[in-house]
Amino acid sequence: MTVYSQAEVQTQVRQPRAVPLLYSWSAFLSGHRELALSAACWRKRIVQSARRKKTLKEPKKGYYAQWLEAKHKAAEEERKTGCRRPKPFGLSAWEPKDDVYIYRYYPRPTYQPLTALNMLRQYQQLDSTEPDQLLYMRLKLNLEEDVKAQKKLDAKRTTIDYPYPFKNESNSIIFFTEDANEKEKAKKLGLVTGGLELIEKILNDEVQSDYYMASPDILEKLLPLKEKLQKKFPSTKRGMVGNAIESMVEYYNYCSDFTLYEDSVSTSFARLDMSDEHLFANMKTFMGDILKVKALKHGSSIEYAYLSSETSEGLSIHIGEFLSKSSK
Repeated sequence: MTVYSQAEVQTQVRQPRAVPLLYSWSAFLSGHRELALSAACWRKRIVQSARRKKTLKEPKKGYYAQWLEAKHKAAEEERKTGCRRPKPFGLSAWEPKDDVYIYRYYPRPTYQPLTALNMLRQYQQLDSTEPDQLLYMRLKLNLEEDVKAQKKLDAKRTTIDYPYPFKNESNSIIFFTEDANEKEKAKKLGLVTGGLELIEKILNDEVQSDYYMASPDILEKLLPLKEKLQKKFPSTKRGMVGNAIESMVEYYNYCSDFTLYEDSVSTSFARLDMSDEHLFANMKTFMGDILKVKALKHGSSIEYAYLSSETSEGLSIHIGEFLSKSSK
């Protein structure tokens, strides 16, 4: 048995090498296994974060997005060349050959407004529903070229006064004032009127109304109701603050509200049993007032429109004649 001295043992023991670089493979060669594993974990995290940033910048398009993009390209080529495709993109044919067919495999037909109205009246008779049910209009706005409208248009509420009212009952209105003469005028017009004593009742949901009006003197004292009423809070832009009570009540007594959300709007505008003249007048007023909104004055257009009743499906209609009349 050989015996080594202390000096010889120190020379034979392997001296540790310098700490290797964090992202090099020299750690395995040098024997630093724990350091190499930690370096691999950090490398994996860096790669994953880089991939995540890349996916956020360039999100992966789903099937519907790819289909919609291909559809727009096909429509643009058809518009440039003037040649109609043998069949619509993603559908079976332009028109069905039989009376019985699957609805989703063919493009939606577009009717004239009078034809669509007569069809809805026939549906009402076949379904035995109420003849005085409400009619609804849904519009899809094209905001691709209107960059300002895309930024500003976010749940914008607008009030419209139709030439031929269709509501069975008038709207409930509360008028805030501290003047005794204005209170008497408001009571004669059938309004609920009062001063600061109504604030607690409204906050506790004891009193509710469709519209809230106020005189200019008391408007600053009604600020505690701003969070509760939100868009119903009296504002001078909507003509809900003033001393001319008769004119304000005349406008808001039978008016209706509609909300422009993102790029579409849907609201009721008439009843099914109204005459064609009154119905078309309300329709023209509705579409004309939408394009008068400040956020839609930069080249926005109506892409398509649907007409429906409370119990029937929506029918696509042509609205060119109404837009031309409203623009005049």
